[in-house]
Amino acid sequence: MSELSEKKLKSLRENWEYLKKQNVNKANYICHGKNELPSKKKEIDQELIFESQLKKHVNKEQSEVAILNAFPLFLYEYFR
Repeated sequence: MSELSEKKLKSLRENWEYLKKQNVNKANYICHGKNELPSKKKEIDQELIFESQLKKHVNKEQSEVAILNAFPLFLYEYFR
């Protein structure tokens, strides 16, 4: 397996940072109606995301649920 070039590694990090930001923004939107990064990590914990989905989507007549990718949320919660 070849080593990643510095440029390729930088690009990968930027892509993951972008995906993380998009998913965290979406989680904050689901929980608080704000499409932005939350000021505190606890504002979008898993229980609150679940409760917000249940309240705003599942119990309504609408047949929609927002999908979040768990891995970017994991990165957000456990790093920086």
